[in-house]
Amino acid sequence: MNLQELKERQAQRAARPKVQFPAKAQFLFQPAPYKIMHGGRGSSKSWDFVRALLAIGSTVKLFILCTREVQNSIDESVYKLIVDQITAMGLEGFYIPYDTEIVGKNGTRIVFAGLKNQFRKIKSYEAVDICAVFEANNIADPVWETLEPTIRRDPPFGPFGQGSEIWIEFNPELATDATYKRYVLDPPPGAVVVEMNYDDNPWFPEILRRQMERMKEKDYDNYLTVWGGKTRKTLAGAVYAKELQAAITDDPPRISPHIRHDPKRGVIVIFDLGRADTCALWFLQQIGMDHAVIDYYGNTGFDFTHYIEEIRLKKYRIVKVILPHDARHKVISARFSVLQQARDEWGDERVPRPLPPTPASTRINALRSLFPRLYFAEGPTQAGVQGLTHYRFGVTDKGQRTADPLHDWASHPANSLEHYALSLQPGIYERDEEESEGDFGGGSGETYQEQVTGWMR
Repeated sequence: MNLQELKERQAQRAARPKVQFPAKAQFLFQPAPYKIMHGGRGSSKSWDFVRALLAIGSTVKLFILCTREVQNSIDESVYKLIVDQITAMGLEGFYIPYDTEIVGKNGTRIVFAGLKNQFRKIKSYEAVDICAVFEANNIADPVWETLEPTIRRDPPFGPFGQGSEIWIEFNPELATDATYKRYVLDPPPGAVVVEMNYDDNPWFPEILRRQMERMKEKDYDNYLTVWGGKTRKTLAGAVYAKELQAAITDDPPRISPHIRHDPKRGVIVIFDLGRADTCALWFLQQIGMDHAVIDYYGNTGFDFTHYIEEIRLKKYRIVKVILPHDARHKVISARFSVLQQARDEWGDERVPRPLPPTPASTRINALRSLFPRLYFAEGPTQAGVQGLTHYRFGVTDKGQRTADPLHDWASHPANSLEHYALSLQPGIYERDEEESEGDFGGGSGETYQEQVTGWMR
């Protein structure tokens, strides 16, 4: 070993942080292809991830990708948490924060991206040693299935010389959620799965303890999930709980891998618009009185041209595009309204005038009436169905339901499918006779029981 190498090794030893970890978090310092931490609030999961990443990265040159489902800017990432922990761990002399990444003196790089709206950026990265996924609860299987093959680096690389690793932390909610099923109920080979709750955190702060004890006293069931990390059987105030349960238990089930796109039939696209919020698209085909929900796509942070391109890539034969009332405005476009862009792409005859503003109760009743005739392609629509499952009314401290459902990530896929149900109501907007008799609305009287080819086989 020459003098320069000796100095570098001594500098690395000096940079090693002296920080304590909860006993349950020690597994982060042992090799495993998947490391999963799940549990309730106040358990220090995110802090433990960040501290372990910084500690390991200070002793081994690593390329670390920190990600979450959606990230529109660096402010929506764990960048600030990492910078704060660099200070707390006394590593200011080792890690240098730049505008969009953090770099260690040994060459360790920490970068940030969103799984959904920046996935092309993620695929462009090479040689990722650790992919740390934060707040992973609502990530659907298609995203995981795309991510996992991307983060694969063979030995002798990775944090422990045994290949790249995927770290996942989240607070579970429903046992049917994709992340919980995939990594807790049926984890991949070699995975280490640890449940971490507030009582596993030796440094659980007093302010959080007071909040925890208050909820435990007032709403024990909610406490078990929020603080105890236990999954719920159903969500309090879930709007479509009964309808989804029926779709699962019907014989045959109406959420099934056997439901598929029929290339001989046209496809209807339905939007709920958003840019800062999620823009949600459902793809359906009508077969007589039944409706095959063959696909779903949702993303955030893009203008309307992005969604036009995504629809083109699917190569469906688009016969109708249903837009909500705000499509007349330039809500996600710099120059033209969404309505104009849609008509430029698909033609005036396929894009009727936008739906009028409609109360939430009317939308919900329309979709509830339609639900018994909806058949969902289980894989392609999973992210949308997960949104329907989590769509709920608020519940007050007194147990009373709020007048309207909550406006959150789950409301966008729900609102989009509600728009489809509204579009089927007579007089909701004018149609010419050709449209009402075409691929997307004639209603031949056939049902799923009478025709099971194409989208259901």
